[in-house]
Amino acid sequence: MAIHLRTGLFAVLFIAGICPAQAASPGIPGFFNPVTRVFVPLQLPSPAATAATATGTIKVEFSIAIKSVLPSGDKISCGISAGLYNTTTGAGFSESAASNATVTGSTATCTAIIPYSWPGVTSASSISLDFTLSDSLGARFSNDSIATFKVPANGTTTTYKVSPVF
Repeated sequence: MAIHLRTGLFAVLFIAGICPAQAASPGIPGFFNPVTRVFVPLQLPSPAATAATATGTIKVEFSIAIKSVLPSGDKISCGISAGLYNTTTGAGFSESAASNATVTGSTATCTAIIPYSWPGVTSASSISLDFTLSDSLGARFSNDSIATFKVPANGTTTTYKVSPVF
């Protein structure tokens, strides 16, 4: 009995070794329903809807009213973050930028800029834009939403002006 088992195993290994795996045959992807005897082709997303790359710049100009008492020599930083998730293509992006503010009396000004190039984005995608203000010594922190907007035409600079109190 051991001889037959080894012989059978040898035959299986020998046949598996000389029979190459079948290559995928060309055709239309889908499935055949044997009950209804109907072939249903697989629905693929349109390449035009998934192939676009969104490019542009997001710019936020800050005019900050300083109401907090900050330590001497403290500096204010302003930052922005942009996030996008496309439910159609699954593309997701998150970017941020920051700059130091110029302080004059009880007002600070700064500009933060995000240049972006995001592949797989459709015009139906939305960008959420938030800002953050902080001081260099950790005495104060503030953040808020600026806007949510559709992806603009390629090459566009989208500018927002915000006037937060810090």
